[in-house]
Amino acid sequence: MIRKIAMAGVLAGGLSCASIASAGVILEEAHAGLVDMQSTDWTESLSVPQFDEMNGARQLVSICIHLEGGVSGSASLESLDNGPATVTVELSAEISLSLGGALLGVVLPIADDSFEASVFDGNIDFGGTSGMTFEKLAASDSTDVKLTNADDSFASFLGDGNVKLDGDAHGTSFGSGAGNLVLQFNTDAEMSYRIVYKYTEIPAPGTLAIFAGAGLAATRRRR
Repeated sequence: MIRKIAMAGVLAGGLSCASIASAGVILEEAHAGLVDMQSTDWTESLSVPQFDEMNGARQLVSICIHLEGGVSGSASLESLDNGPATVTVELSAEISLSLGGALLGVVLPIADDSFEASVFDGNIDFGGTSGMTFEKLAASDSTDVKLTNADDSFASFLGDGNVKLDGDAHGTSFGSGAGNLVLQFNTDAEMSYRIVYKYTEIPAPGTLAIFAGAGLAATRRRR
């Protein structure tokens, strides 16, 4: 299930991306959305409004992409070894945002735990002395990416329509520590994103002439 969050309004100043050298004031236009927690693997098609330069009235300077991903679920194990073993399980997923096959960002949330398993107790039940089930494992991860006009993907965000992105989550959960090991995972993943367009406003030529004339008139009056 996809939910989109419209971030209305224009913000002055900067967010988390590195500062940008510019002669004008940097303004921001932000759009955000999320893919709700669901069982892996999944792929979702996402739509984000492009940045409209309004026939030259605005100039896009950079694009800041904040990507967050989370995993939640359970991990069950049973050691079949003839001796004790320390078994480690890892609930994890690779969660990514891409544009036309080009990767924009990826996060790798990992939740892990371990269990001291005895000699196999004779029952594959993920319990007893040789088995264990870890419930409510959860973790999150985030990353920030900045695009400028030097990046191939930059131009795709320009226009008066929408840019199509893909969100993907692939389960990568695993366990280790015993030579003979039975594992079972339930891995859910979620993703959220925030795209911030950083831009400057370009005054119309007539506006510049008015400002210049007003400045000249003020100078003459002071004389």
